[in-house]
Amino acid sequence: RSEGGLSFRSYESVQDERTSLVIPAEGKLRFDKYLSLAFDFKDRGGADHFGYIARIIIGSETSVDVVMNNPVNQDPFICIIKDGRLPSKIHPDKLIRLSEWNRVSIELTVNDGLLDVSENGQQVASGLSLPGTREYTVTFGANHELGFSTSDVAPFMVRNISISVSPGSGNYNWSLEYPSSSD
Repeated sequence: RSEGGLSFRSYESVQDERTSLVIPAEGKLRFDKYLSLAFDFKDRGGADHFGYIARIIIGSETSVDVVMNNPVNQDPFICIIKDGRLPSKIHPDKLIRLSEWNRVSIELTVNDGLLDVSENGQQVASGLSLPGTREYTVTFGANHELGFSTSDVAPFMVRNISISVSPGSGNYNWSLEYPSSSD
């Protein structure tokens, strides 16, 4: 049985053919004081790779990005980037096996008008500026969102995507599993 997941075209493809997943496909979603994005991912390559996995675009001014970096002769790492700055590596104390499924869980919490970012329950950034609007879009891989466009896509697979706007609940879920066959 296949493990499912959506495979993203990366550097092996011309830029216009690189995979993109945008949630929602049209318009924006909205959050008030809390937003979480969780998903499983794994590298589908095994060579030197850098690229975007996911980007949460808030309003038209800011983004929180999950980026994979697998440099030659160094340990691979996943990092969170906020508005072009590197606030944190994810799991900095353990070796990430990119060929296996890894769970990433990002929480954005509004406190006193500022944004705090946590990953798997560990705070990675706090007191970040919060855009005026709380509308958001989530993109995986390439995206063409105005001001946030990128074609630097990591060669990865994703599954079990969950987005929530209140703690402890999964408001939107996409397993991306293959349908089971009926015999």
